[in-house]
Amino acid sequence: MVLSSLSMPLGGARRVAAALEGIPSAAVVEDGEGGGPGQEWDLTLQQQRIVGDLLRLRQLVHKAVSKMDQSQLEALLYAAGSGEAEAVQALLRQGMSPDSANAEGTTPLILAASKGHNDVVLALLFNGADPSKRDAGGRSPLLLACQGNHPGVVDILLRHGAKLGMEPVMLAAYLCKIVFEGKIDELRRVLRARADPNAVDYDKQSPLHIAAAEGNLPAARVLVEQGRASLLLADSSC
Repeated sequence: MVLSSLSMPLGGARRVAAALEGIPSAAVVEDGEGGGPGQEWDLTLQQQRIVGDLLRLRQLVHKAVSKMDQSQLEALLYAAGSGEAEAVQALLRQGMSPDSANAEGTTPLILAASKGHNDVVLALLFNGADPSKRDAGGRSPLLLACQGNHPGVVDILLRHGAKLGMEPVMLAAYLCKIVFEGKIDELRRVLRARADPNAVDYDKQSPLHIAAAEGNLPAARVLVEQGRASLLLADSSC
């Protein structure tokens, strides 16, 4: 048997790969017939050739499945980032995981949320996507939706239990940064995403401290009225 190429649908390739997992890799088999239970019998030359062919087939199938998975992952990420909800659903029906990720940890939901594609976000969540799964840089779909000015996606993710997924110190640094830069709308979205307005950075500074230092009354009002920021927090200088 000559195995030079392999071409079949992804689902079929996966089934073949699963079926081939039980092939013995050694040139011996256990057989109770003739020599008692558990006795090892040497394979004949013909049997060794058959096993060798099957092992080569298993290797080819694994390579084919890996290549198909990579191709479909790229297609899924492209469709999610382009807002093509029907294409995303078609790929999910073919067996792709909604939480598939590339080497950077980018998932379809992260791309769809960052681009504001409500329909794709809903399709992925309906198919079981983790609403809080972060990329390699620690960014969650909810955080990216807040940063990208996509309030509709923020609302969808919150209804599905999404979290910002930031450590308190990192959250404080982020909030202080957007207050310093005067990004009031982004501040509102992040607070709506249940960010803690009383989080403090390494210097024990809160976003409200930054707003006060910069004379940013609109930010201070949002932090106190929407976020219920504490007026009693002291920074490291106190």
